[in-house]
Amino acid sequence: MNAMVATWLFLRALRWLLWITFFVFSFYVRVNRATIVTSLNQLPQGIELLMYSLGVAAVFAGFFELMIRERTGLPRPPFGRIALPRT
Repeated sequence: MNAMVATWLFLRALRWLLWITFFVFSFYVRVNRATIVTSLNQLPQGIELLMYSLGVAAVFAGFFELMIRERTGLPRPPFGRIALPRT
């Protein structure tokens, strides 16, 4: 395994981690809405920034993952496969 394949696998794992974190945090905000929102029924800016940045970071990690995969010449994995096939 060379450095480009390791980078691709890292970005793949990072993308999944960011999406899972985004959905778990969104669920947390949804469940604890009464204790989080302000008196005007708005989210605080820090929480709103975190929610948006997690989603945007996951999308950009996916873009970088695709870019690295194309640069290394790796074949597109079949749907549902996590890692590269053994050669």
